[in-house]
Amino acid sequence: MAQSVDEQSVVVQSIDKKIVVVSQVLVADINIGYEDVVNNQVLTFNGMPVKNLKNLASMVENCDDEYLKFGLEYNQMVVLQTKTAKAATLDILTTHCISSSVSDDLKTKENTLEEVHSMANDLRDTILEKVEDSCFIIL
Repeated sequence: MAQSVDEQSVVVQSIDKKIVVVSQVLVADINIGYEDVVNNQVLTFNGMPVKNLKNLASMVENCDDEYLKFGLEYNQMVVLQTKTAKAATLDILTTHCISSSVSDDLKTKENTLEEVHSMANDLRDTILEKVEDSCFIIL
């Protein structure tokens, strides 16, 4: 039996649909109160449905709202201040020995440039520390 147009559009819309799950919340000051959020599906981000992980990563990266609001199953909501969360990212990655905020398949030009700038700043700081440690005055 042939599919109707409505059935076809539902099939097309669901091809890129993947379940996104918060498996664990990493320890960090910004995450206090959310430690018990484990293995919960992310349904929405700032009121928009989450299609897949790449979609969620893009929405978070491009968010200019004051808050990041993650709607989870069981009517749970995780709310973080956008500026504070984005500022805490590097510290969280460093604390937990994570090399990148997203996997290569989720990277965009914006977050790749952000990582390059971050690495350049870290390298600059390391070089300055070593120069300061090795400087001495010749009289």
